[in-house]
Amino acid sequence: MDLLKHKILLLNGNWNQRYLAIEKLKKSFEDVEITIINNSCSYAFFEQSILQESCFTSIRIILVNELPKFTFSRPILIKNLTGLIDKIPLNCLVILNGIAISAKKLIAKIKENGNVINFPKEIDFAEAVDMMQKWMSMYKKNIDGEVLHTFIRNIFTDQKKMLVDKLYLQMQKLMHVVGNKDIIDENDIINVSYHDQNFIVWTLIDHLDKKNIKAILDMISVLSMQSGNLESEIIGIFNILLWKYKLLLYIIDGKGRIMDIKRNIGCLKKLERQGVRSHMHFNVPDESKTIYSANMVQYTTKLYNEPRSILKSITIEKILHINNFIRNCLVVMRSSKIEGKALVFLKLISMFVCDIIKDINILYDILNAGEVFAE
Repeated sequence: MDLLKHKILLLNGNWNQRYLAIEKLKKSFEDVEITIINNSCSYAFFEQSILQESCFTSIRIILVNELPKFTFSRPILIKNLTGLIDKIPLNCLVILNGIAISAKKLIAKIKENGNVINFPKEIDFAEAVDMMQKWMSMYKKNIDGEVLHTFIRNIFTDQKKMLVDKLYLQMQKLMHVVGNKDIIDENDIINVSYHDQNFIVWTLIDHLDKKNIKAILDMISVLSMQSGNLESEIIGIFNILLWKYKLLLYIIDGKGRIMDIKRNIGCLKKLERQGVRSHMHFNVPDESKTIYSANMVQYTTKLYNEPRSILKSITIEKILHINNFIRNCLVVMRSSKIEGKALVFLKLISMFVCDIIKDINILYDILNAGEVFAE
């Protein structure tokens, strides 16, 4: 970057790319004096830092992380800043780091004397994959594509976009967990994200769809060792599995008229519960959310229609067995105090979905045998 062509820079967007740009700029000069401005500095100090010459270095950078304190109105501040830009010496570069500026005249003056650089604040899934791959290369880490997708999907859940800063912080957390390890595997992702209910559920669903029983049992083992409230978490997992398999049931039952079924699923509303016991009733709030988002319907439909999709091997009868057994498990879990039952039920339903246990009656025999869970 040619300093003589830039007296001022305005950097917008995510923290990481702004930080890297500033560090790269610092390193481009052999001898530079840096003054940091934040809201503990007065406006007079800020102005003096820009206008006074340095006795020690030929290049000065004024890094403004926060606007300085000012006693006048904001319109006067904008006017003063606009006038100050023309007075910036040629050997001085002012960097406005993430400062929110909407005044058109001030932005025009910045562009006239420097540049406005807009880094993205939010990115989609494909962009997140690309960004993570670059970070992994920078840290000299190897990660399988499927493992990387699992890591990112945990952060995205059901959103269209995600904050770059959130992705960066999760990546830093992962780097601290793996340390000097060169290859990042799924166990590393689980260790980073085990406490996150979304991670457990969505990763578990992925493995159930692929009938990967080993990965499922590994996840359940980690969950059992590290969960603070195992039964409560498994109840949450069961409720979302019911939600997921109901959606799959709608899609399979509506096969051949995909557009109609997607439209109908998208109209299903969440009900609001009011009252208790005999006085309990449900209604649809004025601004209720749908049970299934358009993204989730699209994702599951696409997954089901893929060539050689394992989901195509699942029948309506099996889905009904899965949902009915989960409902029975929930009843038993909520009505008894037997320890360990939740873990057994989660393993049982996983083995049934993955065709390790093919007879549903075996699951009910275990469910009804209370002595199995005795201490």
